[in-house]
Amino acid sequence: MKFDFTEKQVDPIKLANIAPVLIKKLDANIKEQAIVITAKSFYDQHLIYYKEGKPNIPDWLENCLKKHKDILVVDDVDSLSKDDQQCFYELLKYNQLSSIKLPIKLKIFIVFKDFKNIGETLARLCLVSE
Repeated sequence: MKFDFTEKQVDPIKLANIAPVLIKKLDANIKEQAIVITAKSFYDQHLIYYKEGKPNIPDWLENCLKKHKDILVVDDVDSLSKDDQQCFYELLKYNQLSSIKLPIKLKIFIVFKDFKNIGETLARLCLVSE
């Protein structure tokens, strides 16, 4: 895909098709099409594990699958420490959790308030749009 980097606004959905997008402000219409969670919620639910012989998947992923939504918005990522932001690595880099490939390819938007609070690893895995 070829981009024209003049002053035209690039569609965030097109960017998210290429790579996860680290963005300062996201349009409400995109949030309406998405599963929206907080960074803290993701941090608490970023693993798939087996319990009583059945896989236990995070609620947000189950909602994506049930509602047939392929857009995930994670709000307030800079509320997590830079070390805790490492929990996004596997999802952003490989589209997987706990080494299990996700059954859908997610378009991921990571929303921040202050870029200086974003860890270097997280920033390197995303396209940045302020």
